[in-house]
Parts: sequence; structure tokens; C-alpha cells
Amino acid sequence: MLYKNTFFIVFYLFFSFSVQAQNVYVGLQGEFFNSSFSVDANLYEFEPQTGFGARLLCRLPLTDLFALQFEAGYMQRKLRGEYGFETNNALDPFVLYLYSADQNIIDLGMTFRFQRPAGKVRPYFAPGFGVGMLNDPALTYTRDGSWYRSRTFAKVDLNVLFEGGVVFPLGEGGLWAVEPGVRYALTLNNLKEGPSEAKHRRFGLVVAVTRGF
Repeated sequence: MLYKNTFFIVFYLFFSFSVQAQNVYVGLQGEFFNSSFSVDANLYEFEPQTGFGARLLCRLPLTDLFALQFEAGYMQRKLRGEYGFETNNALDPFVLYLYSADQNIIDLGMTFRFQRPAGKVRPYFAPGFGVGMLNDPALTYTRDGSWYRSRTFAKVDLNVLFEGGVVFPLGEGGLWAVEPGVRYALTLNNLKEGPSEAKHRRFGLVVAVTRGF
């Protein structure tokens, strides 16, 4: 209990100092991405898919060059693939499963943002990590025209994130800004239940509008 209280006090003082020492920036970011899902390439074949996401941002500058950014949002990710194998049945020599899933994901994250402090164009780089929570881990598949559902995916994605772009301040005060960039995410945990190793990657274009307070 003592350790928890000490951690809370240190965190509160750190947060209070950060808020008082620098501006706090909040904003909204949109993302349009291309995603790929890989699992046991000898059996499964998944096609790259496009998706979109939106997230709220809260940025706490700690120095002129460094800030912590907290994120919370929504993402829709599609999966389309197939799994085929030969059988010893002369009446049904080849079996083909067609897989489909439209995953709605609550997306939480934190990035460590390094940014040029001044100028009309301010480049930034922001590595970090994220957690995605699926509302429905099931996968729909068809065989011979019949539909089935199976519990296939893990409910939680653990991701490593990399984002880079530029900040364009607006107006004389520069409190408003437009921030276009690119973002890459790679899952660290196995997304598929069972022995097969499954990973997800996405690469997207992002645009954020932020305001300082």
C-alpha cells in the first residue's frame, strides 16, 4: 500500500509540474492505413486491406524538445484471406475456406515525442506503444457456401508504434497547428489462438489538428 501511495504522489507531482511548466496540447487525429495480417504462410493467405481510425490526443511537453502524448480512439480493421488444402477424398479433393472479419477496435496509446521547438515547419518523431481491444474476436468463414463463426483472435493487441511528420503552426500565437505524418504499428503478441504465430502490421497516413492551452 505504501508503494502505491508513493507512486501516486510522485505521479501527481510530476503531472502538476508538467502542466504548470508548459502548455498542454489537445487535438484530434485521423488515420487512413493499409494493413497486413500474416499467419502460417504455408497454409493461410491474407490480402492487404485498407482501414481507418480516429483518436483524441493529449500532449504534455516536458522540455522544449520532448513531450509525452496520450491517445484514445477507435479503429476499424478488415481481414480477408483464404486457407486451402488437399484431401484424400475423391469427391472433395480440395477444401477451401474463405475468411472475413471487420474488427472494431478501441485504441489506446502513448508516444514519446521529439520535436523541433520553433520555426514555421517543425519536424517530429514519436516512438511509443499501444493497446488495441477488439469488441468481437470471432472470424467468419465460408465453406461450400455455408457460413461459420469461430473464436480465433486474441481480444487484446499489444503494439509498438513509430510516427513521424511535421507541425505547421497556424496564426501569430501558434497555438493551433496542423500535423500531417506517417505511422507504423506492429503487434508484439500472438493474435491467433492456437500454435500458429500471427502478426499484424499497418502503415498509414495521419493528419492531426491540435490546440495549445
